[in-house]
Amino acid sequence: NGVDLDKVRSDKSSIASILKLKYQTKKLLVQVASFREAKDQDTLIRSLCFLPEYFHVLFVGEGKRMKECKNLALQLGVSNRIIFLGSQNNIGAILGISDIVIMSSHWEGFGRSAIEGMALGKPVIASNVAGLSNIVKDAGLLFKAGDENNLAKQILRLSRDKELYNETVRKCLIRAEKYSIQEMIDGYET
Repeated sequence: NGVDLDKVRSDKSSIASILKLKYQTKKLLVQVASFREAKDQDTLIRSLCFLPEYFHVLFVGEGKRMKECKNLALQLGVSNRIIFLGSQNNIGAILGISDIVIMSSHWEGFGRSAIEGMALGKPVIASNVAGLSNIVKDAGLLFKAGDENNLAKQILRLSRDKELYNETVRKCLIRAEKYSIQEMIDGYET
């Protein structure tokens, strides 16, 4: 698989512009994934209980588990810190306004959103599972799958340590280049 990094970087969206303005004083965590069992949005929702109020989450995607996730957010009292955006066409624009990209999957085939976030200069925190760990390891940060407390600690660590944040961004940008469409084509041709 390869990602068209130029397209991701050039995405524009009026929704993203509005959200950026509205949440300029907040820390935005973004997860792009369909609402299925494998994607485990629940862990990110539960992690909000361990994070300060200024952390908010944007979920991009749809699916049969969205209602369950909305109910979980209500039960935990964090629904006012979550926006469910549904399907969006310009993912790059939304990832571009994030402070941190989160991938909390139980399992993953490829982790395209992680690469897209990295390409936009966003640090990625992902669950340490096949399909994500090989993309994120030694570039972004990993956490134990399903462990909301560990995820929250990684989010806080990254957001409080500017040097770590900047170094993670640098490594993520470099890693994204390895997954560009051109790199993949060159690899196949070789």
